[in-house]
Amino acid sequence: MAHTTSGHLLIADISGYTHYLTSSELEHAQQVLGSLMELLIDHTLPPLRVAGLQGDAVFSYGIASGALGGQTLVEMIETTYVAFRRAIEQMVLNTTCRCNACANISTLDLKFLVHHGTFSISPLRGKDELVGSAVIEIHRLLKNHITEATGVRAYTAYTAAAVDALGLDGFTDNLIPHTEAYPDLGTLSTWVQDMHPVWEDQRDDSRVRVNPDDALAGSRTTFPSRSESPGSCSCNRSTDRSCSASTGKTRANGSTAASPKAQCSPATTAPTWSRPKPCWPCNRCSTSSPKTPHPSPARGSSARSPSSPAAAPPPSPSPAAGAEDRGCPARSTTSSAAG
Repeated sequence: MAHTTSGHLLIADISGYTHYLTSSELEHAQQVLGSLMELLIDHTLPPLRVAGLQGDAVFSYGIASGALGGQTLVEMIETTYVAFRRAIEQMVLNTTCRCNACANISTLDLKFLVHHGTFSISPLRGKDELVGSAVIEIHRLLKNHITEATGVRAYTAYTAAAVDALGLDGFTDNLIPHTEAYPDLGTLSTWVQDMHPVWEDQRDDSRVRVNPDDALAGSRTTFPSRSESPGSCSCNRSTDRSCSASTGKTRANGSTAASPKAQCSPATTAPTWSRPKPCWPCNRCSTSSPKTPHPSPARGSSARSPSSPAAAPPPSPSPAAGAEDRGCPARSTTSSAAG
């Protein structure tokens, strides 16, 4: 049984549909348009309901008691447009066909019309048939001069009735005013939003997710994570004498600051030396500095520094006589314990 109510009316119309369909191979053109129409239907979310499909357009409505806010509707329209443009972009990038239907995909665009008024809803074979002057007005708006007057090809046109009902008075400050006159309907005032800036602002914000079952190829890499067991130490004694225990705080350079209660033990922790250069016994460096390890002496020498590590780097040529006058190589970075 039919009932009369007031609410919002929305039409999402694919621009360039007629020219695209008449200048392209029908088989491929229908596949492209079918995918785009399904996208528009999927993005018609409650409390909006699809009232009908009109070839290149999706007509939907929402009753006034459905609590559809103005900001919610604006965001829904913008999200739909971004998804539509992303679908067009992906089709262009992924196609290898050279037919006119695939070559002209980029000529398609989208526009929206938003209106508010009173209409009657009549169930007809499982579908809602909308009747009323507001329904006639929004369909007449499909034939307009917005692009000729403003130069905007992709847009959302909000009628004055829709702006008042949705509370979008402040939103229209940045929109373009436009008026359409029809002989049997009179004048319809609209506010036009250019949708291209919306696409440019959001085109890089969203991620395109591919279902693993639809992927042509894939790879998976496992990256090991660094874990420190209790008692381990990651400090760098060349720059910090304290222990970088896992209980400390993170420094700005990414290392871990030491906790006062978590100090490493030199007997159990191998420090990291910043300049592991060998130092040979000389008259000016009789004992090893704790900061500069002394490797084993040259082959044939029995003398060995008591603090040198068990495994030392390959020896470099021993300094000639008079090395005490040239200075110890280790003393260039650290002072020895005894001169």
